[in-house]
Amino acid sequence: MQRIFRDRKIEKGQTRKEIEDKIAENETRGWKQISDIKEYCGKFQVLLKFMP
Repeated sequence: MQRIFRDRKIEKGQTRKEIEDKIAENETRGWKQISDIKEYCGKFQVLLKFMP
């Protein structure tokens, strides 16, 4: 699941591995990780920013 706010988005997933895979996939599209992977309510999330 993701939420997009203009040039930033939050990716969420059930496991750390799932988030790492999403980060790698998004980096090929111009998104960069700007926060650490954090656990919130049993789910993992990370903040990405679009940098073309």
